[in-house]
Amino acid sequence: SDLEALQSIWGAAASAGGSSSASDGFRIDRLISGGWLIEAFDPAAGDRLEINADLLNRESTRLRIVDSGRDLRRAKRSRRELVFDDRSSSLYLNANGRERGWGGDGGLLAVFDPPILLDSSDLQLV
Repeated sequence: SDLEALQSIWGAAASAGGSSSASDGFRIDRLISGGWLIEAFDPAAGDRLEINADLLNRESTRLRIVDSGRDLRRAKRSRRELVFDDRSSSLYLNANGRERGWGGDGGLLAVFDPPILLDSSDLQLV
C-alpha cells in the first residue's frame, strides 16, 4: 500500500518505548541524501528521536550542539558522532571522526520543522 511504501522510505512513527503516554518516537533507520525532514517533533511533549544503532560506530547518543559556522567546521573534525546545528535545526552524523568532512557514511541525518533545540535526552538508539 502507499502508506507502507512511505513508511519504508520515511520510517514509521511509533510509541516511545516503555511509556504509556501518547508521545511519539520518530525513527531514522538509514542515511539518505539530504537527510530526513522531521515535522511536528516536540521534545517538550515527550517526542524522542530513535536512531538505528548500526549508523554509529559507538553506542552513544552524546550530542555536540553548535551555533556558528566555525563551530560546525570544528565539529566535523571532532570525535563526536552526532552534531546538532542550532541555527538550522539540522542533525548531522560524523562518520569519520577527526578527519575532514562527515565521511562517506555520514552527513545530514535530519532537519526539524518547526525549528527545535535538540538535546541528548531527546535521542535513543534502537
